[in-house]
Amino acid sequence: MIPGSTPTISPSSSARAYWPTEDWKESTPEKQGMDPNLPFDLQRYIDKELPHIRSVLILRHGYLVFERYYRGFHQDSLHDVWSVAKGFTSALIGVALKEGYLKKLDLKLMDFLPEYRTAAVDPRTENITLRHLMTMTSGLDCPDGPIFRRAMESNDTIRFVLERPMMDAPGQVFGYSSGCAHLLSAVLTRSAKMTMLELGEAHLFRPLGISAQKWVEHQGHTLGGHGLSLRTRDLAKFGYLYLNQGSWEGKQLVPGEFVRESTQEHNPGGPPGNAGTRLKEVISKNETIKYRYTGKNRCFCFSDSLHNFRIFHL
Repeated sequence: MIPGSTPTISPSSSARAYWPTEDWKESTPEKQGMDPNLPFDLQRYIDKELPHIRSVLILRHGYLVFERYYRGFHQDSLHDVWSVAKGFTSALIGVALKEGYLKKLDLKLMDFLPEYRTAAVDPRTENITLRHLMTMTSGLDCPDGPIFRRAMESNDTIRFVLERPMMDAPGQVFGYSSGCAHLLSAVLTRSAKMTMLELGEAHLFRPLGISAQKWVEHQGHTLGGHGLSLRTRDLAKFGYLYLNQGSWEGKQLVPGEFVRESTQEHNPGGPPGNAGTRLKEVISKNETIKYRYTGKNRCFCFSDSLHNFRIFHL
């Protein structure tokens, strides 16, 4: 949920010529200082190497310079972004900090879920903090795959996750887990007295001009690790928000310090952290992706955090 290495963010979001709240303005690669052959080169690569791609957007200086949809998808199509939803969950933790629903990231998880303190729950869960969940170092053995599917099929997903064995002490070992991301949604429901989707609509989606999103509710909580569907253009707005340190049209939607912290490396990570690596070749052999959000065969990535980023939906 906290991806990548430290980016160099644009120094002044207030200097933007416009904000794409209503929609993105379009331009050409050459007008934005890019190779004019980019659309042709990229299209040839897609035709040859990415036959299953759904959409590609490239934005530079806040202007849309490349936009293509494939296989019957179009500008208003909603795409399931899978684990990219974890990035939105992370942002909404930042929103909760700004709005005073949460005081800090080092709060103990079980203080929000006291009814789950039972003999079936390892006592070491008392040491899990929100920060551990954010960095995926809770120590709980709840990986994605068959175990998480069982969690989703259970009568109480929160209980199922909390009753999983503790494999490591909190804060020690990275373990990718949509189940642990879902615990953050439960924390937001308790602290904000509204679902994560309701919190997002009030403090994130509406301010960004996003109105067509869908986010699955599950047993009274918005899914924390997946279940979010968005238009590609709206997904780009989320990226642009982070490129601008959480600021949008003069308002700080997500605290700037939270954005900086959440785009730093907190641990070595692990599977599936190499997802989307092959897309580096699509962008350029000479570029480095500063940080990215990825989700099950889809890739939302930033390559130059000062000026431009790319979105791929496969």
